[in-house]
Amino acid sequence: MNTSEPAESREPRPLRILVVDDDEVDRMTVRRALRTAGVHAEFTEAEDVRVAVTALKEKFFDCAFLDFRLPGGDGLDVLRKVRAAGVRTPVVMLTGQGDEQLAVELMKAGASDYLSKGVVSPERLERSLRYVLRVHRAEMQAREAEAAREVAITARARFYAAMSHELRTPINAIIGYNDLLLASIYGTLNEQQLYGVDRAQRAARHLLELVNDILDLSKLEAGKMELQVELVSIPELIEDLFTTIRPMADKHGCTLSFSCEESSVVVHTDPRRVRQILLNILSNAIKFGQSKPVELRCGQTPERGAVVEVLDHGPGIAAADLSRIFEEFVQLGHAPHTGTTGTGLGLPISMRLAELLRGKLEVESTTGEGSVFRLVLPSTLQVEAAAPEGGGSTG
Repeated sequence: MNTSEPAESREPRPLRILVVDDDEVDRMTVRRALRTAGVHAEFTEAEDVRVAVTALKEKFFDCAFLDFRLPGGDGLDVLRKVRAAGVRTPVVMLTGQGDEQLAVELMKAGASDYLSKGVVSPERLERSLRYVLRVHRAEMQAREAEAAREVAITARARFYAAMSHELRTPINAIIGYNDLLLASIYGTLNEQQLYGVDRAQRAARHLLELVNDILDLSKLEAGKMELQVELVSIPELIEDLFTTIRPMADKHGCTLSFSCEESSVVVHTDPRRVRQILLNILSNAIKFGQSKPVELRCGQTPERGAVVEVLDHGPGIAAADLSRIFEEFVQLGHAPHTGTTGTGLGLPISMRLAELLRGKLEVESTTGEGSVFRLVLPSTLQVEAAAPEGGGSTG
């Protein structure tokens, strides 16, 4: 199949136009009208569906003028066959008068424009031709830009996957040796040395968190994030999550509480990704919550899905900032106990993970009173597993 445009020469080439009509007089009318309008073109003609489909599949045309009434079928048949074969040639459909409903059908099937044969004139044909060529050119540029974007995203995901492995290995070694130093395995450290090692450990863990977040974000952008769907009890997942997060809450003087409206909230989803979302939200609530209580509430949607709310009583988020908190690398506050910020990727990753799970992540906030983050999950998640793309993180 040859539907790609030949290489441009220095001189503007004539347009390649296919005219499809079983009436020779009508074909001649289209040719003469376009020439009268000053269109420089080479014409190819076809009289029926079979010849038209073959020509469009095998040759490149800038545009096709297609009569709806044809031997062996109609213009709709031609459109469906060539569009199914991946042919994107702009098609102007020529219909009988009063065929407005038919014209709508044809446009849905892939026609670029339509004209009533009763009002065909050089000006109308030329205007339609210029219009469909302009639209087609814009569509092709958009497709090329999208294809280039996808290539760039995939390449970036591969690069981050490779780099994250190279970076995480030495970072984990640093963290491991810092743990040994803090445990006095190599001898007792004085207060100043302990302070220095502790600061180094915090920096190393922050760097590891950033590397993991960047890798996760790149995999989400490239559509390479894997999902492992199973039957999940949301209350049990939250209880397990509390075991992980409680030391952090204790360190910040924050109390955690959990309540569930239903005796059982069970959904088909990926527990690892749900845990990652809730861990990101809980960590923020604890770090920026000014040592005030953090509450988790669990319930069921009318569609038997799950809804989890994380409520904090911290400073809240200004209305002007609510639209920005899910943007990458946006950091709106500092943790009061450490003066440090997060990576600025936790919430963007959580939002994308929620969408990947066919759910949604919402936020409500009042300045000076606190925030509510709401995760809503469907009862059942059916997805195709993404192709593995290097290492990952659990958040």
